[in-house]
Amino acid sequence: MNSLDWLRTWPRRHRGACVMTRRSTITLILFVLGAAIIAWCTSSRRTSSPITTNFRGYTNRTAGRLGTFAISNSSLEAYIVVGYYSIQESRGNRRGKWIAGTNAAGASLPSGCSKLVTVPAPAHSPWRASLACRLDRSGDMSTLTMLLGDAVGWGFPTRYRRFDVRTDWVDQ
Repeated sequence: MNSLDWLRTWPRRHRGACVMTRRSTITLILFVLGAAIIAWCTSSRRTSSPITTNFRGYTNRTAGRLGTFAISNSSLEAYIVVGYYSIQESRGNRRGKWIAGTNAAGASLPSGCSKLVTVPAPAHSPWRASLACRLDRSGDMSTLTMLLGDAVGWGFPTRYRRFDVRTDWVDQ
């Protein structure tokens, strides 16, 4: 076998090894990409909430006892406090289940503003509330914004997904 014969047969003899290497490289890239997407989807995108709450007191109306909270937006973006809330009571050293409710009056919260929000308050025990919030996308109607807004409904963690802001325990 001379050197020219070896050069002519080399691609044929090693073609399987090259294809397997290419396949395994593509498989590895797809696996790493898939793991990165799963890690991004399951990670908590918000480390600290730009929405803060402060208990203001109670109101006694015909609807019953209501707890009033001042909510503030310290970010540069507008948020909406959606009309969903949850209440949790403390019984001794045990925490009770979250009881969900709906408030028809959601509040728009522009950048740097504060609003008052009321939720039904338990009569005696210490309690806290959880208020549902999300980014306000009413002014931005670009295709990407609308697609990301729809992706929330499909379960993807976009910046428009709903998040909860929990208040401190109220002992009064």
